[in-house]
Amino acid sequence: MEIYRRPYEIFKQLKEKYPAKMIFIPEIDFTNPLYQRMFKDIPSFVKHLFVQEGVEIYRFTHDYKSLEGPHPTLGVVFLASDSVVAPGMEVWALIGMNARYVVGAA
Repeated sequence: MEIYRRPYEIFKQLKEKYPAKMIFIPEIDFTNPLYQRMFKDIPSFVKHLFVQEGVEIYRFTHDYKSLEGPHPTLGVVFLASDSVVAPGMEVWALIGMNARYVVGAA
């Protein structure tokens, strides 16, 4: 089975064009019962973390039909950390592609 790498390849290209913001979510936070009660799903949890950093996510998922065309549309990108020291997930947003700065954020 071949892994579909097109979204990651596009992400690497678009990261050169758009300002990028990354948050790191430790693995333990994904299963934390407190967060599970506070947020209905992973997207709302991730959006909350970005807002705390002054960034609003307006497109969470990729438009897969656009990925083979001239103007790909990406949502946020999740990259697994392969670290044993700090297991977790990097979540990347591209300002202007799938996120914007929150007006008045510190």
